[in-house]
Amino acid sequence: MQTSYCCMRMDRILEDRVGEIIVKGDLGQALHSENMMSVAAQIGIDSCPIEGFDREKLEPLLEQEGMLDATEFGVSVMVAFGYRENEPFPKTRHREEAVIEWY
Repeated sequence: MQTSYCCMRMDRILEDRVGEIIVKGDLGQALHSENMMSVAAQIGIDSCPIEGFDREKLEPLLEQEGMLDATEFGVSVMVAFGYRENEPFPKTRHREEAVIEWY
């Protein structure tokens, strides 16, 4: 699976205005990631958000590989993008009567 990553500027104010709702910090990054993931799905590319990464270990590694300038950018969110190797199993559903009991 090929992967991509996105680094956001750390020195900019992380605030977006969506209608009347103000979104700050990581939630704003999540909205941008969600948009990228939706568009990728429309063109047949799978994606997976990655949580729980260790920023203090990841950023020096990316900087060492020449993929990040840590003086200007930092990693705030990670998403893997790629093409699936195998098709998923078909979805199955139980009959409504088998899972719902009306009183």
